[in-house]
Amino acid sequence: MLGDLTDVSVIDRLELTGDHFENLQRRHEYGNFLFTIEHSNADIGNLTVTSYQEGDETRSAPIAYDDPIELEAQVDATNYHNAIFVRGSESGGSTPTATNEDTNEINDVGKRIELTVKSPEITTEAGAQFLATNLLTELTDENDRKGKITVPLQDPIISPGFARPIDFGNGEINKTIENVILRHSTTQLVQEHEFVPPENVAERIEELRRNTRNIGTKI
Repeated sequence: MLGDLTDVSVIDRLELTGDHFENLQRRHEYGNFLFTIEHSNADIGNLTVTSYQEGDETRSAPIAYDDPIELEAQVDATNYHNAIFVRGSESGGSTPTATNEDTNEINDVGKRIELTVKSPEITTEAGAQFLATNLLTELTDENDRKGKITVPLQDPIISPGFARPIDFGNGEINKTIENVILRHSTTQLVQEHEFVPPENVAERIEELRRNTRNIGTKI
């Protein structure tokens, strides 16, 4: 596949040899996109596919959300930080560093909670800033409300991937349905919609620390 469009992310070259589903996965992984297949009885080659980046595609809340069977919410702030300091590995006589913070989060929480991360793989200021920016987003998300809502089974089945308005106790905001689970309760068929599960940020931080220990670089 070839493409050349101004200011648009396109696939430059990608060979696809799998079935329809495998090819969809490859194309979306290539561009870091999500996709949702609309449920229907059509042939797999003719199903409607919606492509998007997480959070970009929203849908209205189903009526069943007004009177759910069950609503669970949780806040896991174990890995929450609203500021980060990144130190890289010495290169050319200097050590790249970067600091980033979320002033809105700091004001909301009432204090600055900083995490220091050392990464021997980073040798440039740009690399340090890139890690600080991306990791801080995940760290502040750790203080966000998450949860699931259980409603009666509907036709058509509500698809995962789209963001829908939900109130977990901090006002109604759009959150992405990550998983849809169908199950049989004691009296009826139901759907469980899981919204924004905790990011695996703790594993990323531990991997950075492990790499630092393994390499033995003093920074």
